[in-house]
Amino acid sequence: MEPFIELQHIIKLKGTRPIIKRVSSIFNGGETTAIMGFSGCGKSLFLKIAAGIVPPDRGTVRFHGENIYDMDPGNIRLFRKGNGFAFQDAALWANKSVFQNLALPLQFHFPELSAAEMNGRIGKILDQSGYRDSPNLRPDQLSMGERKIVSFARAMVTDPDILFLDDPFSSIDHHTIDRILNLLKRKKEEGVSIIAVSHSAELVSKLADRIIIMHDGRIIEQGQVNTILNTTNPLSSEILAKVFTKPEAFDSAILDILGDDDFRL
Repeated sequence: MEPFIELQHIIKLKGTRPIIKRVSSIFNGGETTAIMGFSGCGKSLFLKIAAGIVPPDRGTVRFHGENIYDMDPGNIRLFRKGNGFAFQDAALWANKSVFQNLALPLQFHFPELSAAEMNGRIGKILDQSGYRDSPNLRPDQLSMGERKIVSFARAMVTDPDILFLDDPFSSIDHHTIDRILNLLKRKKEEGVSIIAVSHSAELVSKLADRIIIMHDGRIIEQGQVNTILNTTNPLSSEILAKVFTKPEAFDSAILDILGDDDFRL
């Protein structure tokens, strides 16, 4: 597969203290990558740097070979048009309704859409994502789980080629997780690339091709799912065990990945 995003020697500082410490990684088109690590290890910041939201202090982020932080305004707009980002805290506009939050990226990137086409897109993705309340409600009238669903729907409404998901399943009920996973599976089959910060056993077993494990601002291990799940690195094993020692994690897909004799967490 062709690399479409490449991070080279990324450093991000907080004051003078490095919080992302010279990390490098390649993301291939059409793959799903799960990023894992203990809380505070830098994985959400790493995701935002890869998505072009937070610039690094050193290093480069390349999209099809071009440094996204050196792109001219036209190219950076095309890059953003082709990706969607679902934030860990939802990051919805507080003074706008659910409908208006989803309409904003469509109005910006697809001004040619008619009102009927926009209404259709928004209604369809809200339904597919499992949102059941009124689209006229504002974020402060929603639970955190509902806000997360709306943030996911906003990331999907432009029909992106790349999806960045920051802890997409926290605060969401299991039924809705299944709906979103099914939608993501369809998008992956269509060639959409997915990069997700997640400790979801379902996401790894049903979607992931690669896993990145981070600790203290560094990537300590990365590779194909079956390789990482059979790691001999004690710290990686500790991180993975918090997900895969839960009884509900052992569905048929996980067992198919691991093999009964290979599970060494």
